Amino acid sequence: MLIEVAGWSLSAVNRVVQTNRRIVSETLPALRQTAATTESMTALVRLHTRWSLLHDPGYQSLWTARADDLERELATLADSLTTATERQMLRKCRHIFGRYRDLVSVTEDGVTRLRTLGPPDLRVARLAGERMLRSIRLLGLAIDHTAQQAQTRAAMLEQRTWTTVFVALPLTALLALVLSITVAVRVTRVLRRLATASTQLAQGQLSEPVVVNRNDELGDLGRAFNAMAARLGETDRLKEQVFSHVSHELRTPLTSMREATHLLADRVAGPLTPRQERLVAIVGDSTDRLLRLVNRILDLSRLRAGLQPLERRPVRLADVAARALHELRPQAEATQVRMIHTGNGADPWVLGDEERLVEVVVNLVSNAIKASPAGAAVRVGVHEEGGRASLVVEDSGVGVPADVRARIFDPYVQGPGAPAGTGLGLAIVKSIVEAHRGEVHVESDEGRGSRFALTLPRVEAPS
Repeated sequence: MLIEVAGWSLSAVNRVVQTNRRIVSETLPALRQTAATTESMTALVRLHTRWSLLHDPGYQSLWTARADDLERELATLADSLTTATERQMLRKCRHIFGRYRDLVSVTEDGVTRLRTLGPPDLRVARLAGERMLRSIRLLGLAIDHTAQQAQTRAAMLEQRTWTTVFVALPLTALLALVLSITVAVRVTRVLRRLATASTQLAQGQLSEPVVVNRNDELGDLGRAFNAMAARLGETDRLKEQVFSHVSHELRTPLTSMREATHLLADRVAGPLTPRQERLVAIVGDSTDRLLRLVNRILDLSRLRAGLQPLERRPVRLADVAARALHELRPQAEATQVRMIHTGNGADPWVLGDEERLVEVVVNLVSNAIKASPAGAAVRVGVHEEGGRASLVVEDSGVGVPADVRARIFDPYVQGPGAPAGTGLGLAIVKSIVEAHRGEVHVESDEGRGSRFALTLPRVEAPS
């Protein structure tokens, strides 16, 4: 029986190893190629735009070379795909890219030249480029979904292994029991670490590689998992970098659009009819909203990269809370929510950028106001414990579900029932607090409210 259990367990472990090897050898190269294809397509759109403005032959040559490289990348990507859905999406990407290439270029006598497009055709070409980017992004999501399914199957296989081992153990003698426990512990120790690490990886909380000091299949599995986690982290960074670059490219035209709508609204170009005024106001509001979103994305990227400058000086945490409450008082009054400034009488000082810290408190209190019903109260307290200063924001609103709580500080994550927004506020809060060498935590019961607490190193009051 021990031999059968051991054989079945080793077979299950071998299948787990093969699954992870397949992820490393097929899925990760596909994800890297998808990220490279996204960057290449973004570069093509940017090069065509510059060529349309300057008609520089250098841009045309560079565009042609990049387009040929992208076509080869799409052809190579087919070798790394494992499912029919992924291959179908790749065919769609190649079809869309072919249409985009036909829109913006023409080949005569074996030489590719860019077309000179009018505004309508240029807009169609840009839409085709954006559609290509969306298709590549969807292909990347499909590849990532395939990898997650493989991880789920591996976890289920591990669970079945545990079940089989523990059903067989009571049927053996004392010696068999001791030997079975020894084998089970040795076989499953690394699997437990990998299962925990897989959960942390799925939640975006894996910060260190799994420690594996073995030279057998389990060691190979651990090293393959570490390589996969590192590659996925690299892919996430590449996707975030592409997102940041696209946002940066959007900010300039959006700023121009906003200024143009302001000029129209101020009747610089002539009088407007009432209907034209309404349309201009709609365009202006939409442009402002989109520009704010782009600026928040860029702020988050700079904070995560450590490039956001901070003007550090001693600041009273109570003053930060008072400024935030004063700024949000009209919002609280409009929603009939009371704001209460509490605390234990402490008046700690911290070293930081006052404007950024006010932004943190405004984000937390604003979210609490939005989550609270009319007549409820939002409590903001300043406390001091040892060498740490803390600020706590409490509400009695809808709360945060348990399945969302672990990811609430990730970008674009919002709890069910949350008001419409970008999902970047809490991610920016966490980045600012960590830039001040602090921490931010959440405690919440769904339907009973939330408690957000940030702690910062305390400093002595300036003389």
